[in-house]
Amino acid sequence: MTCDFGMRATPSTNGSNPRAFTSRTFSRKTRCFCGATGTKYIVPITRLQLNHLKLFRPATVDLVLTKMMRGNDEEDMADAEFIILHDRITKSQLLEAFSQMKQIELAELRDAFERAKPVVLKLARDSVESS
Repeated sequence: MTCDFGMRATPSTNGSNPRAFTSRTFSRKTRCFCGATGTKYIVPITRLQLNHLKLFRPATVDLVLTKMMRGNDEEDMADAEFIILHDRITKSQLLEAFSQMKQIELAELRDAFERAKPVVLKLARDSVESS
């Protein structure tokens, strides 16, 4: 079984293993807020040694994008700040991720995301300057 962050597992239809599961990931190109198609933007979780389960998480920049979906929420912005500082995310990395995103269709989510942008960009700028 393979389960990617943010999506439910579904039975595999490739016929090679009737007990296999596949799942889809959010995508900058196909969804509204994180990852690009393929596995380039997901990271395997390897701390756990599991025999029948492969776990993945979004790439670090994509985790920040998911935190932005609720706007300038205090808890989410604290999480984003931790991620940005811990992994030294730069303003240019965030701007690149923003440029690869598909237009967010739901107005409430788009507005929330736009409210979070200046906060997150300032955190990235500040994290680079304090390095």
